[in-house]
Amino acid sequence: MGQANLHLHASAVRPDEHAQLCAYNTAFGELGLRFRWDSATLSDFQHARDEKEAIARYLETHQPYLLKAYDVDFLSQLILDKKNQRFQTGA
Repeated sequence: MGQANLHLHASAVRPDEHAQLCAYNTAFGELGLRFRWDSATLSDFQHARDEKEAIARYLETHQPYLLKAYDVDFLSQLILDKKNQRFQTGA
């Protein structure tokens, strides 16, 4: 979980979900983070209160080594801000 399925066709996910995934994965790349999300990762977020909480939960569960160097709130907000910047500009 958390790794992009490179063989996943764009038609296998909803267009809005595809746009969200692209925005997140672009943000990760721009921040130098070497993980990618897939549609299964996004579906795990349905139980979170909001996106920042979902990102924090993902980091705590799947990327805990990052939290030795960065505060979870800081990193979650940084990722969310970068993702929203990408999603709003359509880049």
